[in-house]
Parts: sequence; structure tokens; C-alpha cells
Amino acid sequence: MELDKLKEKVQKTLNISVTHIEPLPYISSSLRYKLTSEDELFMLKLPDDNVPAPPSQLKKLIRYLFEKKLPIIFQERFERRTQERRVSLEATVLQNWEQYNIDAARVRVTDKRTMILLDYIMGQDYKDLIEEGRLTKEQFDSLIENISYIRYVAKREENLMLLHNDLHIGNFMFDQESRKSRAIDPGMILNPSLNFKEIDAYLNLFFCYSLVSNLFFDSNRTRYIREEILNAFIKTLERPTIQTMISLNNPVSPLYLRYQKTGKKPDPHKNFNLYNTFNKQNFKIVQEALQKQYK
Repeated sequence: MELDKLKEKVQKTLNISVTHIEPLPYISSSLRYKLTSEDELFMLKLPDDNVPAPPSQLKKLIRYLFEKKLPIIFQERFERRTQERRVSLEATVLQNWEQYNIDAARVRVTDKRTMILLDYIMGQDYKDLIEEGRLTKEQFDSLIENISYIRYVAKREENLMLLHNDLHIGNFMFDQESRKSRAIDPGMILNPSLNFKEIDAYLNLFFCYSLVSNLFFDSNRTRYIREEILNAFIKTLERPTIQTMISLNNPVSPLYLRYQKTGKKPDPHKNFNLYNTFNKQNFKIVQEALQKQYK
């Protein structure tokens, strides 16, 4: 969409004045813009309407796995995005977090259908901080505290709409102004057939694998600090939660085995089960860290 047309659409939809708008790097299925209104900076998020639909054979396989309750936590990972649901979900979770004083992106205004206007966070996401070798102890401790508090509140209320539904290392930023970790992007639709305990365990596993997976980090250079974060995170988990994670953790996903039989290499960016990464070494790292804390 041309910037002038987008500017006009934002002003009409959100009823705000826009003095400047510029695109930010594309991430996943979201279009992001830096927006200025009355000398204030904001982040504008729009869903990408051009997410391609998956092949019918893959859709059938995902549907089969979903119905069999195998480890899929994202109901519509490969379906063409239900855009209004995703926007509404992210806005709702962020607003819920604000009610409980959880450090996260703040919704300034949203139509809960096509766009969300957020406060602009002056800082970097934790993935970049780690890759650049600039993660400090203050940032490390704030990240663990932030994740732990989100889980504490969600478990206390037993409310899925308080969990971070896309829990990975890239969905946390360190705010240079508040000097705190802030959670972002809780816009992934969860599998409704799973209960709170299972979803919490899978999300925790997803975070663990985001720290050791080469889908998130290209180099082994930062593996030591990432494993420190992994161990610190697991130490915050309750014993029953760790036990559930151990039982649900799998070394290889069924989707990968299916692809092996067809002779086609899976595309990791289209894989529903990102946390497995089809790597037994990563499985061993996570499983041993869990078992060590469980003893």
C-alpha cells in the first residue's frame, strides 16, 4: 500500500492525525511502520494480506496432526491467516497485560480488526542483543523476570489470554528508557483442544528451543550465553511444569518423518513445530537441562 493511502486510511480508521509514516523491516506476517502523530512516536502494525496459502497436501497433513492432538499449539499456522482474529488476539492480550502491570508493548488505539497502534519502544530485541554480544546482566535478569511474571499471572488466573502465545527470544525487547524487558507480539492463535497445562508446557518448550535452534541463531558463537538463559529460565519453572515438558518433548516431529518418506526436505520457515528444529543435538540440550532441574 502506498504511504499516502496508508496515512489516509490510518487517520480515518483510528481517528488520529498522522504527520509522518515510514516502513520498518518486515517481520513474519506483519507489516510495521514508524508513525508520528502530534510529535509522538508510535509503531503501527498491520497484518500482511499476501501470506501465501500452503499446498493442499500440507494442509491435509496439518489438519490430520491437529485432530490427533500431536504437539501443535498453533491452530492456523499454515492456513491463510484469519487476519481479524490475529489483530484482535494481539490487542486483547496486550491490553490484558497492561491491567496486570506486565512490562509489554502498550496499545494506544486499535480497531481490533485491521490495525494496532502501539507505543514505540526505544531499544532492541533480545535476539539482536545476543547475536551482537551486547547482552548485559541487567538485560539478562530483566528478561527472566519478565517471562516469569507473565507466567505467574497467567497461571494464577488460569487464563490463556494472559500467556505469551508466541513465546520466543525474539519477542522480547529491552527498553532503553524504562531499563526493562518488554514483551511484544502475542498474536499466535492457539490450539483450543489443548488445556492450559499443555499449552503452557509447549510454549515453554518453544522458548527453550528458540535459544538453541539454528532457526533463530546462525552461529554457535553465542551458544554459551543462550544456554545460560535457558538454564535460568528453567529454574523459574515449577516441578510439575518441568515434568510435563519432559513428557511432551520429542526429538523428531511427525511432520519431519513424513517429509523423510517423501524425500523432500522440510522448509523450516513453514514448519508448524519450529521448536523441534529436527535436530537431536538440540533435543538433548533441552532435555538434559530439564532433567537436571527436575532432579
